[in-house]
Amino acid sequence: MLSRDRNDPPEPRGRAIAASLESLEEVGDFHFASDSFGTAMEYYERALARSEELEGLDALMCARLHRKVADCYRSKGFLEKASVHLDLAFESLTGFESDVEFGVTLTRRADVRILRGQPDRALKDALFAIEVLRSTAAHSEFAYAQTVAAICYGRQGQPNQFEQLNLDALATYRRIEDNAGIANVLNNLGIAYKNSCRWDKAVQSLTKAKELGESMGLTRRLSRTLLNLGIVHTKLREFEEAIASLRRSRRLARSLGDNATQVKVMNSLGRALLLSGRYRQAEKYLLEARVMAERHHFARSEALADEFLGDLMAAQGRLDEARENYESGLRISRVVAPKGDVVGEILRRMADLELRSGLRSQAIATARRALRICESCGETHEIGFIYRTLADAYAGLGKLSHAEKAYRSSIESFTATANPFELAQARLHYARFKLSEGHTESYLMAIRHAQEASDAFQSLEEDEA
Repeated sequence: MLSRDRNDPPEPRGRAIAASLESLEEVGDFHFASDSFGTAMEYYERALARSEELEGLDALMCARLHRKVADCYRSKGFLEKASVHLDLAFESLTGFESDVEFGVTLTRRADVRILRGQPDRALKDALFAIEVLRSTAAHSEFAYAQTVAAICYGRQGQPNQFEQLNLDALATYRRIEDNAGIANVLNNLGIAYKNSCRWDKAVQSLTKAKELGESMGLTRRLSRTLLNLGIVHTKLREFEEAIASLRRSRRLARSLGDNATQVKVMNSLGRALLLSGRYRQAEKYLLEARVMAERHHFARSEALADEFLGDLMAAQGRLDEARENYESGLRISRVVAPKGDVVGEILRRMADLELRSGLRSQAIATARRALRICESCGETHEIGFIYRTLADAYAGLGKLSHAEKAYRSSIESFTATANPFELAQARLHYARFKLSEGHTESYLMAIRHAQEASDAFQSLEEDEA
């Protein structure tokens, strides 16, 4: 650019302010890309403040700046403040409903609504954004809108739509060589594979996302990918790997001020510690997650914290406290997604609690409700547990044919979801049941299943060693 001579006439005031706004926005973008959300927000807000000096400010620029401030708040977990700035952005976008910025802002509002536990409203925004962006040159934003819609479908218990939209987004990102977008989708696909119990594919996809995040310095995405890797390792009962991954994720999330991810990590870390028998540490993290989730209105995370605290109480024989936590989580999760995975998970746990309390008929009724929800939303991981609870309850009531069928269904389900530990537990339950029948054929069946369970436990111990 040519430097101005001191004798040249000054530029009009409006043009100088507009140039200043653009410079402030560019610096803000630089800091946002570096995950420095607080600093980025300062520059965007300075640009908004300067804009008040400019008569007839471009409405799209005003909307964009408010949306970017909302991005900063959303990234730090301040959802109410993000919503306020998104509302201001939409005020400026009246009459621009077919513009790219309108589609981008819809996607961001959908993001916030997901975090606030409003998947139905979020999906409407995301699908509208996809239609707005479909015929534009904003390919990266179009792909991102697809991933947001995918998350909505996942929260509603529609795993096929979740996976397909992510695959569509992956094709778009690869076509435009957007590696950050590719890392994001690989993370999402890892979640899809986890939910369908395809553990090897989940680890593979998440590991690729982690490697991309590390090579590109994508700290925020890396934190979330490490979280999901930790969850998968927990499902596989690889607790040390899970805890290491989750602790690294938490450090990154704390350094970014990413409250939403911090809450999810603390919930997952608490669960991993609980399952590995470290109850005091588990309670510390779960209570901290519960408080933070309630403070920031992360409804799904709040319900999960109650669910896992219920598990902790149940593991210690504190059944009344467990029920209180489960009932609290159930109330919250029914508001978020009445037929979603969290509702099914909690109902399954409540059925098990009722069985432990000797309420067999009530346990059967609750387990059947859990089964309907888990089957409808694709939460296959829970189904083996539900059948096992049903089988034990039927056996306790003397309904032997029902118990036989349920035990076999539990074994089949744990086999299908590649869950060797719980499969071995199911075989032990079935072996005890067959022993109680008291005839030779049943004894032989009991011995066979008990031996298979013993072999599985021995193999798992050898793997840990």
